[in-house]
Amino acid sequence: MRPDPIYHATDWFRPYPEAEDTFAEDVEKHSRFLLPCAAVDLAELSPQLTGTIHFIQPVEPFDNVFGDGGDDFFNYYCRHNWIAYQYLENGRCSLGCDFRFFELARLESQHPESFGDAARLDAILKHYEDVHSGFRESRDYFFHHGCLYSRPEAAPTPDLRKLELLMALGGPSEEHSCNWAALSQTVPLNEDPGNSLPLTPDGREFIFVGELVSFHYVWSRHYALGCNLLLFYDPMTRTALTTFDWS
Repeated sequence: MRPDPIYHATDWFRPYPEAEDTFAEDVEKHSRFLLPCAAVDLAELSPQLTGTIHFIQPVEPFDNVFGDGGDDFFNYYCRHNWIAYQYLENGRCSLGCDFRFFELARLESQHPESFGDAARLDAILKHYEDVHSGFRESRDYFFHHGCLYSRPEAAPTPDLRKLELLMALGGPSEEHSCNWAALSQTVPLNEDPGNSLPLTPDGREFIFVGELVSFHYVWSRHYALGCNLLLFYDPMTRTALTTFDWS
């Protein structure tokens, strides 16, 4: 457990990992819908764990709740405000559901003659462009300066506030935010209100990995993705599970 915020890369924490080092297959497709924000060595959580896990921020939602409208592609882990990834032994992962879980993929999969909401598609495409642009901007800034600051338009100075890259690693899952656990249709949770943890289908608790602020990594011009990302992991099945706190 590391309760203090992290502001720089370390030997166990790597901001902005390459997509090729994050996704196990269809890297280009994964990268369109998903942004790899940071990689963490699991051994830092426990010496009994090995490998790498990633904080991954979806480009959606454009509006409403994450996953809204994708009910036909929901599963136990991927549903409203939750998304899962399946890890391989090489430390790379794949999306834990059909890509049509995302609204953009659903819209683009429709036949042109049956598609009647061109304005909606255009708006979502602009959202994707904005989010990807904001992600590239913060990524370039980080690799140039070694950390992120509260005024990205300016070069770092002593009076600028550094932005946390990681709020905390391990510890109680609700130390910083808790609205995510109160949402309806959530993945089943344990009964500890101070350390809510999602449960596997057979009732085992996930491990809480940590939490970061999404908009520190995505400098959106329209304040998209103003949420905290919480990451959990089940080492037995190598399943990573992410939810979002919008408080």
